[in-house]
Amino acid sequence: MPNMHNLYSLGEVALKLKVSSAWINKIQKRTGIVQRTGNSGKISYFSKEEIKLLRHVKVLRILGFSLTEIKEMSEQEANIKYVNIINDRIAQLQKDLNDFTEDSL
Repeated sequence: MPNMHNLYSLGEVALKLKVSSAWINKIQKRTGIVQRTGNSGKISYFSKEEIKLLRHVKVLRILGFSLTEIKEMSEQEANIKYVNIINDRIAQLQKDLNDFTEDSL
């Protein structure tokens, strides 16, 4: 039996992240980034590290990254490429915002 003091159920994780349980299951199945730490009967548990990873996935999805892109990022060995990808996306979003603002004037 896993140490319950350091683990959270699927429902608890969904509440913490303000997402649905189905969203978490989709992330698990489509990316393989996060794996359930333990399983007690029908209840799955997640560690704090897994919750942190899910939070990162949520932010990346908000920034417009696809699950395929997120999976690729997670598989890369160098964090520098990860940072460059994010910086490129931020620069593009800033350009889009500037273009939108100029068009609105």
